[in-house]
Amino acid sequence: MDKYNAAIETLRLASETIRGTNMGSTSQWKPSQAGFLIATEVIIRLQDCLLKSEGYKFFLTSRLLQDCLENLFSVIRLRKPVPSAYDMKCALKLVSISQFLFTPSTTSYDVDDAQYLIDMLSTGMQEQATAETEPIDDSEIPFVEGLTSAECEILFHIGGFLIKGILKSIGHCEKCNPALLGSSSSEHAYLTTLKEYVRDGSNLHYPSDAVMLVLKTCEEHFNGITTWTQSVFTMKSPLKAVTAYLTKMLRWDVTGCCQEHKETVVKLLLSNYARLRLRVHLHQVAAKGFDGHASKTCAGVILQ
Repeated sequence: MDKYNAAIETLRLASETIRGTNMGSTSQWKPSQAGFLIATEVIIRLQDCLLKSEGYKFFLTSRLLQDCLENLFSVIRLRKPVPSAYDMKCALKLVSISQFLFTPSTTSYDVDDAQYLIDMLSTGMQEQATAETEPIDDSEIPFVEGLTSAECEILFHIGGFLIKGILKSIGHCEKCNPALLGSSSSEHAYLTTLKEYVRDGSNLHYPSDAVMLVLKTCEEHFNGITTWTQSVFTMKSPLKAVTAYLTKMLRWDVTGCCQEHKETVVKLLLSNYARLRLRVHLHQVAAKGFDGHASKTCAGVILQ
């Protein structure tokens, strides 16, 4: 116990020394000071919890590594300085799995022989892939409302963005390209023409009437789902469910495409539309629940 108490006192003395040290001309802490204090305090609290409360007989602090922790926070702050709870969850899952799948050559640890962990991860992914898609119950939707002229122009512009990705996937097809692409003289092409910025520049894609008919049908049914039900927020796989529902409700097809690319075009059009539309809808829902704080700092998020 004497050596144990001496080790704890050494750690606390080191913390007090670093805490009272000034580096440079200012009294602000440097990142090295903050990192040392955090790591030391974590070790002191962790050993106290494990040895006194959890019944551990010994605790080897030299086996504690910062690789996982550093990777976690670097991944979390990679996209945004103030991550959300969803960003934290995704980053934690990504870092945790990467520790099993890959071992950097510069670290001081070796690959674990517990291969069953990898099998467990692969089994979970297979079960998730084979799980049945939860269907959308449309019995609560009394009617489907049509789109206004302004909404059709916005949808036309979005359709051009979706068509651009589809054309890259199928390549140059003499039969599919005319079936998917329209012209600036289309009924709902006014907004897209304004966004050209250069008259007759042909920089943007104009969807054909057949594609626009499919998108209008999808948009009307998607509005029916989000207006009359809240099932999108409770599903495990909303993207798959919405895509399957739109595929079932679609009564028109993209006419004019060749038999080789016809199925691929419809599948890509519906899946890409569902993914984009879900993102826009969830962003709008989050904006409605925003309390009005414009600050994106930690203080603004906490006050919210």
